[in-house]
Amino acid sequence: MGIDKSNVRRIIHYGLPQSLEAYYQEAGRAGRDGKLSDCTLYCNSMRTPTLLPNKRSDEQTRAAYRMLRDCFHYALNTSTCRAKILVKYFGEEFGSDGCEMCDVCINGPPEMHDFKEEAVVFMNVLQAQAGQATEGMDYNSTDCYTSGRRNIGAVPDFRMAVSYIREKIPRFAMTDKIWWQGLARILEDMGYIQEAAEIVSNLFQ
Repeated sequence: MGIDKSNVRRIIHYGLPQSLEAYYQEAGRAGRDGKLSDCTLYCNSMRTPTLLPNKRSDEQTRAAYRMLRDCFHYALNTSTCRAKILVKYFGEEFGSDGCEMCDVCINGPPEMHDFKEEAVVFMNVLQAQAGQATEGMDYNSTDCYTSGRRNIGAVPDFRMAVSYIREKIPRFAMTDKIWWQGLARILEDMGYIQEAAEIVSNLFQ
């Protein structure tokens, strides 16, 4: 940004930076005089950002996607203090429960809902796409999933999974793709699924 002033009162990001490191540095331009300042981030929550450097190797591409994904998850977060997320990202521990200043701390935790059924259905469809067994189904017959099975080890496709759920399970026929995208993000944050780096640019589009 090239700004070296101590009394900057507001930083506005119109779109996600390429990494949390960049965001932390840019947002840190505000309030260097020790006074309260505002940092506002505007972004498209419907899709993972894909802006990458022009010249890059495969490993650089995967690393860049991981950084973009981390930044995207930070923006979508509604349950954990943003200061805690940033401090943890850099390998340190936050000293208290929360900063009491970010939007998450001010708004409080989101309302709790039970999405166990939807989560089990979604994860079993992903397993079936990857050619894995779908044991322990409580909500639907196994036949619903075996017909959609792909080669063992195949990377599941989000759009195909959602289309399959809406087509094969009547009570989910009218559900929105964006809703399933949100559920997938929750499951990923909880460690139940992991987004493949090589397809991060289109898995959740």
